[in-house]
Amino acid sequence: MSRRSRGTISVSLTSESSAAASFPLKLRRTLPTKPTSVLALCDWADRADTVRRGETLILKSNSDNKNWVLQGDSGKTKTLPGTCFMIPPPNAEALERVRSLDKALRDLKSRRSVHMSSLRNPTVEVDYPQKAVAVQSAPEDPRAAQLASDMDKINKALQRNEKEVLNRLRSPLDNCNPTQDLNKRLQEHEKSALAVRKLESEKNALQREMQPILAKKPLGPTASSLPLKISAANNKIDDINNFIDLYKRKATASMFLEKQKLKVEGMVSGFEEKLAKEGAIYDQPNALPGRNQQLQLLRQDVTAKKDEVTKLGRDLDLTEQSCSSLQRTFNEYCPDIRRQQNEVKQLKNRYTSVNNQLQERSALVKQSANKNQDFQNAVHGLDFFLLNLPNNAIKPTDDVPQITTKQNSQRKVVEDIKKKSDDLDRVKYLSRDLQSVLNEYDAKLNTYRGTLNEDDDDEVDYEEPVPKLRQTSTMVKAVQRKEKNLLNLFSEVSAGNEQILNQLGTTKHIKARNEQKVSQVVVNQQMQLKSDRKDLEASDSLKRELSEEVARRLHAERDLETYRKRFVSLKSRKGVERLEEREVVQYYHDPKLELELQSLKSRIQDESLKRTRTRSEIEMINVTIHKLETQLITVEPRLLTKVMTEYERDPTARQGRRQDERRDGEDKADAPIERY
Repeated sequence: MSRRSRGTISVSLTSESSAAASFPLKLRRTLPTKPTSVLALCDWADRADTVRRGETLILKSNSDNKNWVLQGDSGKTKTLPGTCFMIPPPNAEALERVRSLDKALRDLKSRRSVHMSSLRNPTVEVDYPQKAVAVQSAPEDPRAAQLASDMDKINKALQRNEKEVLNRLRSPLDNCNPTQDLNKRLQEHEKSALAVRKLESEKNALQREMQPILAKKPLGPTASSLPLKISAANNKIDDINNFIDLYKRKATASMFLEKQKLKVEGMVSGFEEKLAKEGAIYDQPNALPGRNQQLQLLRQDVTAKKDEVTKLGRDLDLTEQSCSSLQRTFNEYCPDIRRQQNEVKQLKNRYTSVNNQLQERSALVKQSANKNQDFQNAVHGLDFFLLNLPNNAIKPTDDVPQITTKQNSQRKVVEDIKKKSDDLDRVKYLSRDLQSVLNEYDAKLNTYRGTLNEDDDDEVDYEEPVPKLRQTSTMVKAVQRKEKNLLNLFSEVSAGNEQILNQLGTTKHIKARNEQKVSQVVVNQQMQLKSDRKDLEASDSLKRELSEEVARRLHAERDLETYRKRFVSLKSRKGVERLEEREVVQYYHDPKLELELQSLKSRIQDESLKRTRTRSEIEMINVTIHKLETQLITVEPRLLTKVMTEYERDPTARQGRRQDERRDGEDKADAPIERY
């Protein structure tokens, strides 16, 4: 074996061994399409997951460059820093590249050996002069040099086209107008593809012209180089066509991605502009429900545009796949993929921020509406109470009883006003709570507007005030004004009623002192008249008693005379026969009544047995209820209140009623039947 062959074999073996030992660094940047083993380089421990050095895990996702999603032997998923892991060799892409180069080298060697053997003299047994004559006698085709020159031109043109396509891929897009730049590049790319097809047709024509020359034996030095040039041109054309196809896919995917980016950018910018132009809530009728309705409509529009954001993600995936194909096949990196990924990520974040902003604003508006309703109800109730208090002002015609009545009523009014101080404190609390929610809403508006101003490169002026149809104050100021007016009204009403109560007491004291002197004179006169009246009544009563006593004496004398006369007349009469009648009552037993009495007694006995059974059942139920109550007491208390109402008849009243019925039945049974 020659020294060159041994060197070639050693280089091939070294390349293959080094490729087998190289680390697949590209896999760290591409999403895994199949389970990939990774090896831990260090010990790591945090609150959630831990890993030991030398531990082998399965890579599930490396979409985040900082943190990888891994799976352990137990099947548990962990999220750990990607710098702690390496993807061990072999590098499948490097091995495939080495094998393809090795195969190409073997093919080249085989073709070289074929051509070399065709150049050798098949006659081996001739002497040296004859051999020299045979070599010199191989004629060179005059067209071979021209064909070789044409093939060299075609190869150089192919190299220029390949360089143009590579430059087109490697140069980044114009950030100001990537869509127009892509259109221009696609047009140039079509021209390059057309030029390659034209060169391929020229190569095929030259190859057909070479067939007669290559069919001659033996071949001259120039003619023997033609197959190598044809093979190189074929390989170059295949590579360029493959590269053109992959670049066209990548450019088309990038075109769709850039157009979708512009569409989503306009959509998100419109939503952001609407949110940025949204001002504070003004003191207008139905301001909160109207604002809530606006937010709900805008939220529906944002939700309806979610498919556009999803389509943007799909277009980015297609672009990444086309870039991965270029990187995997030709080891060419797409310079715009990072920018596109960042811009798509920013658009998604902005869309999510818009959605979150709408959710937060809707929640704050609903909370403000509820708190405003409570505040308005409390203010209306307290205001109605203060404006409808009874009027106990003093009139010139009022006397002491009327003033006393008004004083009692006014004292109750003052007590009611003092009790309403709790309602006033509640109004203050509701006012502060409502103002804090409204201020939080305004702060969120200003914060979001400031965030947009920081991120906006065109310096769109979001600070311009929203044009108003009429001059109105904000709801926060209206709430403050309403609270202040109510506090002033409460203070005025409280002080006024206290003053009226003091005036009533002073007026009552003065009038009572003046009327006391007048009433004392009147009382003395009334006492004198009363004593005179009593003397007259006493004399009249004595006269009546005397006349009554005389009348009673005369009546008694008349009765005595009447009795005396009757006695004398009866004494002078003869005796008279008299007949005396006596009634005899006989008693006997009635069989029918006795049967009824017996049946009544049996019924009473049955009722008493039923009553006994009922009482025993009631006692058993009471025992069961007592057990259940004990169980409820011992059970761990929960947020449940159970009220049990037991209705039970009074057994003593029922027993007394049964005894009365029994006595009535016995009296009826034992009662005698009278006969006349």
